[in-house]
Amino acid sequence: MKRSFFGALLACAVGCANVETEPAPPAPAVFPDDWVGQWAGECRLLGPEGERMRFRMELEIGPMHKGRGSWRVTYGEGEDAQVRPYELLTVDAAAGHYAIDEHNGIVLDSYVRGGAFYSAFSMQGNLLLARYECVGDDLHVEIATVDEQAERENELPRMTVKAFPMKAVQRGVLRRVTTASGR
Repeated sequence: MKRSFFGALLACAVGCANVETEPAPPAPAVFPDDWVGQWAGECRLLGPEGERMRFRMELEIGPMHKGRGSWRVTYGEGEDAQVRPYELLTVDAAAGHYAIDEHNGIVLDSYVRGGAFYSAFSMQGNLLLARYECVGDDLHVEIATVDEQAERENELPRMTVKAFPMKAVQRGVLRRVTTASGR
């Protein structure tokens, strides 16, 4: 017995209606609004020899007001805590361009790409790439440090490619402690 095209389509529609679908993944957090709050957790400093140390890190991101908000980083705790009261500046929100003002003459350009927040800067012979990504109630932090002196330089017909030796990676997951509303 042959089924008509419409009969097959109806059978599929009825059968498909009973199939459970997985819920869509949550929408990525919108920077900086969904990131506002206090985050805290443990970070590890990893070098070629393995884990060098563990330390507590806190990041407090304040709500933006007229293109400015707090970006307060605390390393360690108690008497040994190092507090860095930086400020987040909006340069061009539509282009995902922000800056971190360290209030000491240093302003680091930062960019949102693919839902993550990036900064790249050079300091004392080191090139650092910082990456922050908000995943639910977790803030993933990774700061890679490489030696600016090229380990290998490759000359090609139309370009030079330099490879840099990796020094260390700071990596951690900070949990949301409070939101903008204090919850």
